[in-house]
Amino acid sequence: SNQFTGAHQNRNGVSLICAKDSKIYSNNFFQMGRPDMPGAIDLEPDFSTEYITNIQIYSNTVDAGTTPKVISGILIFNDNAHSPSINNISITNNTIRGPQLRYGVVVRGGNTTPAISGITISGNDIHNLKYDTNSTGVSIANGGVVSITNNIIDDVKIIRQIINGWSR
Repeated sequence: SNQFTGAHQNRNGVSLICAKDSKIYSNNFFQMGRPDMPGAIDLEPDFSTEYITNIQIYSNTVDAGTTPKVISGILIFNDNAHSPSINNISITNNTIRGPQLRYGVVVRGGNTTPAISGITISGNDIHNLKYDTNSTGVSIANGGVVSITNNIIDDVKIIRQIINGWSR
């Protein structure tokens, strides 16, 4: 039940670099993230010794506000440079909105082999994303096993974008 207000001066509201069996829930994020930064919630290990596993993100509200542009509401990122482990992440029942958001939820695995598994994106309300013509409700690249079900995605240019070998 935290209130995060960033006035677009920060990188993130919550960043997980190495975590296990954790919950991020019932928070309000307003204007979190500078332009071209991840945004409100960022799951992003840096080294092979770090991991993100068994994480629940639910019942949060992410409102990007109207200016400036921010990359995402929730980002899961593994660049595969050091092969960290990201698995069993649940993103459910969140509200993600704001005309300056590019992506509601982003899952980015490594460049060659999916380095992320067991992601569930369900029951979220994602709307009013108008960053540019590629604004996307849920965007996945090399995401491994991802389940996307029962979300409401409205007033967004692209509902779902899956790249690097998958359909768009």
